[in-house]
Amino acid sequence: MVTIRFLSLECVGVRAQFGYDAQSLEYAMTSRCRNVSHAQNPFGRCAAPPSTCGPCSHEGLLMARSPRLSVAGVPMHITQRGNDRQPTFLCYDDFARYRQLLHSASVSSGCAVNAYALMTNHVHLLVTPQSAMSVSRLMQRLGGAYVRYFNRRYLRTGTLWEGRFKSALISSPTYYLACSRYIDLNPLRAGLVAHPAEYEWSSFAYLAFGEPDQIITRHPEYLALGVTDDERCRAYRALCSDERGQHASHAIRMATRAGSALGGPAFQQRMEETLRRRVTGCRTAVAV
Repeated sequence: MVTIRFLSLECVGVRAQFGYDAQSLEYAMTSRCRNVSHAQNPFGRCAAPPSTCGPCSHEGLLMARSPRLSVAGVPMHITQRGNDRQPTFLCYDDFARYRQLLHSASVSSGCAVNAYALMTNHVHLLVTPQSAMSVSRLMQRLGGAYVRYFNRRYLRTGTLWEGRFKSALISSPTYYLACSRYIDLNPLRAGLVAHPAEYEWSSFAYLAFGEPDQIITRHPEYLALGVTDDERCRAYRALCSDERGQHASHAIRMATRAGSALGGPAFQQRMEETLRRRVTGCRTAVAV
C-alpha cells in the first residue's frame, strides 16, 4: 500500500492541472498504484496520460477525505464530540481549562470565536476565520492541547474526540444569528438548565447580558442588533426567547453533519465559485 499526501502549495503540478488550492489538497489518499510519480486527482482516478500509465488497476480504489469547506471571513459552525459520546468534561476545572485553551488557540490561529457552548460530551463553536486554514489550525491546537491535559489529569491514553470535527459554512445575513441562538440554547435543550443564563460554559451571558468574556469577538451581524450594548443585549435576549426557528435549527444540524454551506442560492453559488467545488450536501441546506 502506498500513501500519497498532498500538504502544501508545493504541489504545483497537481494544482496547475486540477485548479485546487492548498486547502483542497490537504488530505490523505491511498492507492495500489506502484507508480507513485503519477499525480492523482481527488476523484479516484490516475491523472497520468493513458499512454504512460495504461489502464489503472487502482481506479476506484482511491480513498480520500473530502477537503473541508473553509473560506476566509465566512462564519463556520463547528461541533466536536467525545469518542463514543463519552464525557469530555468531568469537572469545573476541565471546562475552565478548555475555555482557556480556546482563547489562546483562537488568537494564535487567527480565528475569531463569535459564540460557543461547552456541553458535557461535545462542544459547539461559531467562528470566523481570517484565512482558509485558520479553523484547521484552531482545532488542531485546541484539540491536541486539551487531550494532553485530559490524559494527564485522568491517567489515561489514546484519543478523546470522535474522528474529525464537523463544520458548516454559515451565511451571515440569513443564518448567522440563528446559529448563534442555536448554540447558546443547547444547554437548555439538553435539560442542563432551566434558563440559558444559568449555564456558565456558553457565550449567552456575554451576548445576552454583557457579562465579560475575553473569548468572544462580536460579529457584525450581532453588532447590527442595536446602537448600544444594552440594545444589542436586549435584542439578543428577545431572539433567544422566540420559540420559532425550529426549521433553522434543523437546517443547521443537517448542514453541519454534511459539511456543507448553509444559506440561500446566491451564497451557495458564491461559495462554489470561491472553492470551485459543490458546497451543498443535504436538501435542508437551503434558505428559508
